[in-house]
Amino acid sequence: PLPNFLTYVISDSLFSLPMLVPNPVISIFLTSLVSYSMCLTNKYLLLSFLFSVQQGNILEKLYICSMPKFLRFLHDCFLDKKDPHLVVTTLHFGKVPVRLYKPKAPSAKPRCGIIFFHGGACIFGSLKFYNHLCCYLSRESDSVVLSVGYRMVPDHKYPAPLNDCITATIHFLRTLDTYGVDPSRVILCGDSAGGSSATSICQMLVTQPDLPKIRAQILIYPYIQGFNFQLPSHQQNKNIPLLTLSDLGLYLCFYFDMDPSWTSIFMQNAHRFKESKMLLQPTNSPLIADDDIIAQLPETLLVSCEFDILRDDALLYKKRLEDLGVPVSWHHIEDGFHGVLFTFGQKVFYFPCSLKILNIIILFIKEL
Repeated sequence: PLPNFLTYVISDSLFSLPMLVPNPVISIFLTSLVSYSMCLTNKYLLLSFLFSVQQGNILEKLYICSMPKFLRFLHDCFLDKKDPHLVVTTLHFGKVPVRLYKPKAPSAKPRCGIIFFHGGACIFGSLKFYNHLCCYLSRESDSVVLSVGYRMVPDHKYPAPLNDCITATIHFLRTLDTYGVDPSRVILCGDSAGGSSATSICQMLVTQPDLPKIRAQILIYPYIQGFNFQLPSHQQNKNIPLLTLSDLGLYLCFYFDMDPSWTSIFMQNAHRFKESKMLLQPTNSPLIADDDIIAQLPETLLVSCEFDILRDDALLYKKRLEDLGVPVSWHHIEDGFHGVLFTFGQKVFYFPCSLKILNIIILFIKEL
């Protein structure tokens, strides 16, 4: 059996780093609680260091740039590649920027449509950053993919991100013929915060009989509840990059425009105040939606990762869906960590389990 956790010492030379650098940042290099089964390499440590919230906090305290802008800058450094097999078009649905991916090869019948909401805690991530992933989805599943470039917090206040996703979804559903999409084969898909949006919107559409019925939802390590941050996965993986428990608390503060001091309150499960009541609304905690809503949801693909604080969120939602008769396909990635999907196609930062997740998604789509 593999040992549960191990401390990796990177280099004694790191102890000579200037004392001006805050200890939390150095500690990411010095130690990281990980498991052998993750096949940890230097690229994982580098990835977790570069995309560390502490790095952004340093720059913010030095008045260089805000933490969100720093993380967005890193995401924008990745190349935006073109795919010769696809027609990729950037559009606006109202004021919401979207990117449409459509295979060049002619099709004898309307294609499956995938509405994709990217992750990034609604703070970072972009159409450009997820371009390679959406190209792969469209090409390999022979589907029309719509990627939604929703507004970000804290530049835009809650619920702007979700509202943009809803706007783009409804517009697309009303114009499926324009894009050659079969109305009976529309899928909502998202990773992390995007998975949360997909979950909430899928529940909302249950009460919209005038719109095409969603065929399936694909939820990749989604955030789906805000009332318990001390589940086993929260405790076991609270220090595992790329999403630590303190990161999650801080991101929630950004999302709901709350003071960062609430981070520690969330981590202790002490958020029983009127200021945090929005976390317990079904829109923001779709896990607790009414039974009659859950029971009407479409076939679901759930992907969870072992080294992810949100692992048990997915398991709880799986149980609710199954108890109410919703068909669920669940895949657990033993060597996966939160955010691993965005490493797909990113060369030096690529992790094989990101391709494994994508191939699970492709197979699920083809079998619908």
